[in-house]
Amino acid sequence: MFVVNEDNSIYLTRGDVAAFYVTAKDQNGEPYIFQPGDIVRINIHGRKECDLVVYQKDFPVDVETERVEVFLPEEGTKLGEIISKPKDYWYEITLNPDTNPQTIIGYTEDGATVLKLFPEGGYSNGAIGDTDKPSGGQVAEVVSGARIVNVVLYGDKWLGTESPYSQVVYVEGATKNSQVDLTPSAAQLSIFHNKDLAFVTENTDGVVTVYAIGQKPERDYTMQATVREVQA
Repeated sequence: MFVVNEDNSIYLTRGDVAAFYVTAKDQNGEPYIFQPGDIVRINIHGRKECDLVVYQKDFPVDVETERVEVFLPEEGTKLGEIISKPKDYWYEITLNPDTNPQTIIGYTEDGATVLKLFPEGGYSNGAIGDTDKPSGGQVAEVVSGARIVNVVLYGDKWLGTESPYSQVVYVEGATKNSQVDLTPSAAQLSIFHNKDLAFVTENTDGVVTVYAIGQKPERDYTMQATVREVQA
């Protein structure tokens, strides 16, 4: 999963690659034309730890252009230890950081710009239900230590007025180390693709929350989810 939001915050599955373009303004507020020899640098910091740079990458400019592609490889997003719930980092993008530094994206009056990493395997174009209407979490089968459960997403239970929307699901036997992977059917994948919908899961001490990124789902969906125990 990779999403850049309107406030420039980034939602990204840990270990996924990501690419996006950045533009800049000159001192007159006009679009800046990047010149050969310019350097665009991304720094990713630990949250509230501006002096702790956990990843840095430079992007040299070879030709005149109004935008520069920033590419994060797998090693640039596989930060820290394996996680079982989303973790926030801060990031900034700077033009010519070693000669005439100009911040393109960074700290604003609204605070730091967030890069939120989601657990590996915690994303799919699928969804799960909530605690008000528990599915019962019936175990269907066990595969290599993983439990397969049937869960339900209810279209009238999403919380929030804008994306990402959220709801909680009952997962029988879930612990604080449970990783929940969502597995929609082929037909559901087609629906979610057409609606530009994506979902991620978060496990907080055994309480599993799903976030819907994009349009708010309006109907109910029943699908499978795989539950695995991961090391904290």
